[in-house]
Amino acid sequence: MDVLLLTTPGLESLAAREMQELFAADTQLFPQLVRSTLPAAKEVVQLAYHAQAIRRIALPFAQWKERGKFRLLSDFTEIASFFPAAFPCRIDVELVHGQEKRSALFKKVVQEFFPLLETEGKTAVVDYRRPALVLVVVPIEKEYLLCLDPGGVELNSRGYRLFAHQASFKGDLGYFFVRASRFQRSEKLLVGFSRDGVLAIEAALYAAQRPVHTPERTNFLFKNSPLFQDIISAEVSQPLSATASPLPIYAFDSSLPNIKAAKKNARLAGVTDGIEITKCQLEDLELRFEQNAFDRLIFHITSKDEEGLNELYYQAKALLKKGGTLLLISRDKWDPTFPEEFTMLSRELFKRGDSALQWIVLEKTAEVRERDHPHAKVSQS
Repeated sequence: MDVLLLTTPGLESLAAREMQELFAADTQLFPQLVRSTLPAAKEVVQLAYHAQAIRRIALPFAQWKERGKFRLLSDFTEIASFFPAAFPCRIDVELVHGQEKRSALFKKVVQEFFPLLETEGKTAVVDYRRPALVLVVVPIEKEYLLCLDPGGVELNSRGYRLFAHQASFKGDLGYFFVRASRFQRSEKLLVGFSRDGVLAIEAALYAAQRPVHTPERTNFLFKNSPLFQDIISAEVSQPLSATASPLPIYAFDSSLPNIKAAKKNARLAGVTDGIEITKCQLEDLELRFEQNAFDRLIFHITSKDEEGLNELYYQAKALLKKGGTLLLISRDKWDPTFPEEFTMLSRELFKRGDSALQWIVLEKTAEVRERDHPHAKVSQS
């Protein structure tokens, strides 16, 4: 079964890596799009529930070229079993700029594909208020593909994130930063300034291979489909493999409202047994945890946190194992310098519309010297 994975810009490579990890699937990468194949509908359901890096799934069943006619693809018969005899639908146009062009593609689907669908014994009408199905037009390699979005929801919007923080991110971006830190399952991770808990929760879901979405939290349209009905069972809520229980993910924040929000979100995500969220001041971390306790540290730093950089470095040098990494997420204009005990592995920007986030990965390459202390002078701008 041909599968298109739509992503937030910049997450294409991570989505392809995730497909390889989950299904050992080969992929083709395009801007904001990954193309792959899955054996059957069961794997599509697993992808919808477990994938953390994608925004949307699209299953192609028809194609056409500019000014060309619709051609049904080989997957149409299987996908058409998803369609009721008569159904209201929404039509979305992805990755196409300009309202005039999007409107023309919408009209082509209604005027040319709907009559073709009737020859197959199916009747579709457009209804944006209560659609039973979502159809998606996706351009790829000088042609257009008409696809079914089996879930009908934005997968990067997490059902657990009811108590959101304005300085936090959507789930797919939180997952991106977790993987950017080089965190692996069975490693020990500390997340600094947890805010609403997204970074720690995404790490806990990844570590335990638990579903990001569940039938209770996410109202996927395919739950009402005969094609998928027999596949949806308790197994979608189970980890994908029976690996040993991972180490807990640790997170802290100095704000009690943030701690409460993060704990509530973690409970909704079903990861309270794999995450420990603590109210703690930055300067007290070395009292809370043992020296060299962590493989990875992630700190999300806003402008008000920048003045505490000296303390952050001191704590990082104390808590991080030699060879471990520190990921700093900050505003794009921030230009800190780094202690000599750390080597910079990467420094990149992640663009979000008109704004951008900077992320920096540092590796601890030397042990802490006795003369180091939390108020050692570190320049910043």
